Amino acid sequence: MSGIDFLADTNFLIFTLQGNSIVEPFLDYNIGISFISEMELLGVFNISKIQKSNMQSIIDECFVIDMSTEIKKKAI
Repeated sequence: MSGIDFLADTNFLIFTLQGNSIVEPFLDYNIGISFISEMELLGVFNISKIQKSNMQSIIDECFVIDMSTEIKKKAI
């Protein structure tokens, strides 16, 4: 995970979208997120187009770690 300073969870990204000041000290770092967080955020049934666009903009600033055989084996 070279180049990633920390791995953020779904709540961190929600706080970022909400403008919560608790995340501000971390916004200048290289943020990694799991593909699971991406799915949780964009797969909400009743998400509006604006909310989805705003969330996608935040996700685009992160390094998304996709599922791989190596990750799957480590998880198992």
